[in-house]
Amino acid sequence: MSNQLSIAYLPTLKRWEGAVLWLYLDSCGNVTIWAGLMLPDAGEALDYPLLTSAVVPTPATAQEIENAWNQVHGMQEGHLPAFYAYSGCLRISAEDGDDIALGKLDILVETLSKGISGFDGMRQAWKMALLDMIFNLGPSGLLKGFPHLIAAVEHGNGHLAAQQCHRIGVDNERNQWTVDCFSGTISA
Repeated sequence: MSNQLSIAYLPTLKRWEGAVLWLYLDSCGNVTIWAGLMLPDAGEALDYPLLTSAVVPTPATAQEIENAWNQVHGMQEGHLPAFYAYSGCLRISAEDGDDIALGKLDILVETLSKGISGFDGMRQAWKMALLDMIFNLGPSGLLKGFPHLIAAVEHGNGHLAAQQCHRIGVDNERNQWTVDCFSGTISA
């Protein structure tokens, strides 16, 4: 069973990342599915319960998954997810997508708990902002790439944390949401 923070954050993750049922290329050209779940290679895609697009969907074979990953990987980058929904593309169910996302979020919450002093006792909004950032940046990207932010939250300084949380390559609305979480505008 997923932790409460992961469950609370999932709708926000889907707001920012979307909830795409098929393989697509994200803004960096990575093969991705559902709510920003990156599949770095066809081997990782084999771990996902992908289904055929038949009238009665059936579990995709390993060869079908590998073929689908390779096909999307070879497509032109820079399009909206609908561009990658070719005829016969493999899909994931919304329930399976949520389950996988929650499992990944649980791992990230554990990483935050171990990597940031006092994380478990922080305000919910701060935890949500940090979870969003670690999902987007990866553990090293957040914990090593934002030392001033980490120091600010560990010292309970939301004002300074709000000044230190800007991410490059993230849209303004998402960055502003993070600022609002740290500054107290959003109570989550």
